Amino acid sequence: MTYQSPSLTLPGAVPPPESAMDQGVPWHYGEPHVEQRRLTGGRGAVDQSHLAVVAVTGADRRSWLHSLTSADLAALPPGGSATALILDPHGHVEHELHVIDDGTTAWLIVEPGSAAALIGYLDRMRFMLDVAVRDATAEQAVIWLPSRTSHLTYPTWLVPAEFAGTGVTPAGEDRGGDAGKYVGARPGTLMGSQILVPTESLTAVLAEAGEPAGSWALEALRVAAAMPRLGCE
Repeated sequence: MTYQSPSLTLPGAVPPPESAMDQGVPWHYGEPHVEQRRLTGGRGAVDQSHLAVVAVTGADRRSWLHSLTSADLAALPPGGSATALILDPHGHVEHELHVIDDGTTAWLIVEPGSAAALIGYLDRMRFMLDVAVRDATAEQAVIWLPSRTSHLTYPTWLVPAEFAGTGVTPAGEDRGGDAGKYVGARPGTLMGSQILVPTESLTAVLAEAGEPAGSWALEALRVAAAMPRLGCE
C-alpha cells in the first residue's frame, strides 16, 4: 500500500502530481511561494515522513559504516550527524545516507523505497562485527525544520556546512583531501535540519512547528542552493 501521511488531511493540503519525487506527503498547502518564503525566514516545517529510515546498532556501527561509505564516521560523536555515500565499484552513487548517531544507534535517512536494498547490502557486509541493521521506517518519521540547530529532544541531521554557507566538512586524506576540492562556490545557501520523531508524534510535532510548508517549497530551496539529491541530479 502506498504511504499517505496524515498531513494530507490538513486544510489546503495538495498531494504531489505523479511526476513528483515526494509522493505521500503534501506538495503544498495552496501558496507554495508563501511557503518558500516562510522556510527562508526560518519558520514552519515540512513533512518528510515518506522518507525511509534504517537503524544500525552495535559497538562497531560507526567504524563499520566508516569503512563502507565516503564519509568520516569513525569518530562521529553522540548527537553528531553527517552525509555519506555508498558507491559501486565504478564510483556511481548507490545510496545517499543522512546519518545521525544518538550514542546507541546510527539512524540512516534515505530515499523512499530504498531501505530494503540498503539493508540487503549492509547485511552482506557485516561479517563478524558487532552490528545489527533493521528497517525503522514504520517507527520513525522525518520532519524538516528550517534551522541548522540540533533539536533538544529528537535526533537531528544538519545540512552540511558547505550548503549552509557556514564552512566546509572535514575530509581525511583517504577520502580525497579537503572537501573544497569538490565543492565550488555555492550559488545559494540552505539552512535546515531533519529530525526523527516517533511516528505517533508526527502530527503533534508538526503542529508545534507552526504553519506548514510543502515539499515543493523545500525542493525549490534545495535546487537554489545546488544541493544534490539522489534520483534528481
